[in-house]
Parts: sequence; structure tokens; C-alpha cells
Amino acid sequence: MKKLITIFLILLISSVYAQKPRKKSKKKKMKELVEQEKRDRDYERDRLFKRENPDKLKTTEINQFKDIFLYENSVLYEETADELYADDYYTGKDNNRFFMTYQFSSDYEEQGALTSLEFGYQRKMKNFKDTWLTMTLKRTVAEYDEVANEMTSSGTNADGNTQRFSEKQTFTTVGGGVGYRFRALSDLVQSDRFFETCHALLTYSSHLDNATGKEYNGFGLNTDYGLHYRSSSSFYYGGKLSHNILPMVREPIDDEKRQQRSIVFGWTSIGFEIGYFY
Repeated sequence: MKKLITIFLILLISSVYAQKPRKKSKKKKMKELVEQEKRDRDYERDRLFKRENPDKLKTTEINQFKDIFLYENSVLYEETADELYADDYYTGKDNNRFFMTYQFSSDYEEQGALTSLEFGYQRKMKNFKDTWLTMTLKRTVAEYDEVANEMTSSGTNADGNTQRFSEKQTFTTVGGGVGYRFRALSDLVQSDRFFETCHALLTYSSHLDNATGKEYNGFGLNTDYGLHYRSSSSFYYGGKLSHNILPMVREPIDDEKRQQRSIVFGWTSIGFEIGYFY
């Protein structure tokens, strides 16, 4: 019996000693501290450069990291009909945008000399922050002297021999490129509902010269800047400034040189834009 009691006491003392926390060595403490600092750095790096999908975050979490999620985007609050609470919407969840723009000449004395109607679609590029793939379709009618200068060239059929003056010119243009959405002026206007866009598009245009009945085609460049107001979670409206350059050429007649059958069009227009996010 005494032996059993002795064995029991030995086992009890051993188990208590095993559970007693051992004092860590200074070297082990330093190693654990270094590892913890590395985990903290990795977390901060992931939080900045591998940010979570905002679709999976709550508004409180978005507001907690404003430097990341609210740098170029906003949380919009909409009052409900009963005005007892407000719905919220994070603009970083926008993925698609349709828009329509009506433009006219930037020359305030000749604004009716150029009119343009544009339709566009944008798709947000997931791997690039606030960058949008952009496609547009535009129809423009303008007086010749508003978008080009009379040319001087030699040759029986040279385009410069035709005096067009204010003859109407029509253009049908398709474009594709990238756009960027940002908020540079939001602090000045003190409203999170204002945002800005800029686009750079490669375009292809078909042009009918109403003075000669000849058709021209060619690639060009279109750049836009827009300032918009987000009136709701989906709808917005605002203004746009647009610049277009269209070098165009027609089919040759006999042995015409390229410079005899080329025209370079260019103009700057301003207009109103409405659009829809979803």
C-alpha cells in the first residue's frame, strides 16, 4: 500500500511540474519577436497591396480603412421615404457604366456649328485600380471651317481645289481605349458625390464630304475630361470636355498622291453627360 501511495505522489508531482510554464531563453524571445514583426509587416503589406474585395466588406469596415477604400471612392447615404434611417452604397462596387453625351462647339460664338451625340459603355478592370475599359459610338455633324482649314494643293482632283466654307460634314466614329475615375476636386467642392473621369481612345471614323460627295476613312485620337455629380447610387450627370483629331484619306483617283486626297480634322467640344452605374 505504501508503494502505491509513493508512486501516486511521484506521478502527481511530475504532472504538476510538467504543466508549470518554463522560462523562455533570451534568444528564443528575440526570435519570436522578430517573427511577430514580420507577420505584422506582411499584414500591413497585404492590407495595402492585396486589399480585400469591397463587395465582401461592410460599411463600417470600409470606413475603418479610409486611406485605402475611400481615396478615390465614396460611401453614399440615401435617406429613405420614412427618413428614419439611411441606406448606404459604396462606389467602389461599381463595375459597369453606360453614358450618353450631347456635345457642341467650344467656340461660344459658333456653338451650333458643331453637334455630336455619343453613346458609351465602360467595364471596370479588376486588376487596375479605378481603370475602366471604354467603348464609344459617336455621330458628329459640323461645318467644315469649324473642324478643318481650307487646303491648298495641286492636281486636277486635289481636295484643296474645292471651297467648302461652312459646308456640312458628317462623321461616324467608333472608339476603344481606357478611362480613369478619380476625385481631385472633391475637397474643393466639399462633397463626396462629385467625381472626375478622363479617357484616351483610339478611334476609327467614316466621313462624308457633302461638298464633293466623297467618302473618307481613317484612325484618330479622342481624349475626354468629365466632371460629374452622383445624384444616387446609380444615376449621375455632369459636363464633359472633348478633343478629337482625325487624319482621314479617301480612295485615289488615277495616280493621285496621298497628300492630294487627305484631310486632317480636329476640334474641341463641350457638352452634357448623363449615365448609369451598375
